[in-house]
Amino acid sequence: MSNVSAVRLTKPDLEIAVRLAGDFLGEASVNSERLIELLDDERSIVLAAFDDGVPIAYLVAYCYPSLSGKRCLLC
Repeated sequence: MSNVSAVRLTKPDLEIAVRLAGDFLGEASVNSERLIELLDDERSIVLAAFDDGVPIAYLVAYCYPSLSGKRCLLC
């Protein structure tokens, strides 16, 4: 039985983010400086899924402010 978990990645998780992006986009497509900006922006949501500690998938979302100011809209 596997042990699947998900965590939100932040700037200290750059190595994991680079690995996941490289696996899915190809190593040549990874821009570390841009990835650092993304991980450092509190409006960006980068989740990584792990299976027994091995990164297997990721999701990137962005929180746009709503016009009402009450909530953010995830895209």
